[in-house]
Order: sequence, then C-alpha cells, then structure tokens
Amino acid sequence: MRILEARANDGASAPDAYRPKTKPGVYIPTPITVGSQFPNVTPFALTSPSQFRPKPPPPLKSEQWARDYNEIKDLGEKNSTKRTARQTEEGAFRAVDLAMDVSGGRGMFKRDELERLYRDVRCGRFHPANAMTVHEVIGKTALGVLGEAGPRWG
Repeated sequence: MRILEARANDGASAPDAYRPKTKPGVYIPTPITVGSQFPNVTPFALTSPSQFRPKPPPPLKSEQWARDYNEIKDLGEKNSTKRTARQTEEGAFRAVDLAMDVSGGRGMFKRDELERLYRDVRCGRFHPANAMTVHEVIGKTALGVLGEAGPRWG
C-alpha cells in the first residue's frame, strides 16, 4: 500500500504536452505517440528519467557528420568497391530481414517476390556451395583466420 501512496502524485497522469518544433539539422527526440508526460514522472528505480537516453546525432556541419555520411555513401553504393564481400552479404541479410519484419507474413507466400529474396539470401548461409567450402570456413573460423578473402574452394 505504501508503494501506491508514494506513486499517487508522481506525475504519470499529467496531460500530454509534447509538441516538437524543429528545423533541418536540429535534433529532436523521436516523437512518442503515447506517454509523452513520462519524462516528468518521478523515477521509481532510476536516478533520473534520462539515465539511459542516447546522445543526439552530430551537427550537420561537423566533421564527424561529414565523415559518417561519406562512409555510408561509399559503402552503401550499389556497386561499391570499398565494401568487402562479407559486408555485402551482411547488408543483404539485414535488408531482407528488415523487409520481412515490415511486410509481416506476406513474405512467406510463394507468389511473393520477397519470399524468393528471403530464401535466396538466408539459405546461402545454410547451404554452402560444397563440402570443401564448409570444412574450410569452419576451420578458419575456429582458428580465427577467416579474414576478408573468404574460402579458396567453391
């Protein structure tokens, strides 16, 4: 009962007052659709409501922003020569997983193009080209020498 009494006036029932206004290059937190009054609630087990909040992105005119942008542009280009084969595979893997998450169950039907993409990208890791490739990859991974070159066989 003491917990309920302590939490009775903690601010959780305050009206929603979150109305973001911004301009390009000015960071605002991602809008919350429910519960925007909670930053003003007295914390129950934390030292502050912002204890684990991430830092904002770097300013648009900073060197770090320009460096990060150029790296993404260089590595994300469709036929990038700066991206390794492993990075390309991992990108395809993540992209098809995200597409499946967004589309829901639709991607599981045979007539859907996403089903083919999902199958082709995901099964490549589980069904390598041949037994020699499997042995080499497992051995190099166990020894920590797989590197960027990949297997010699296949």
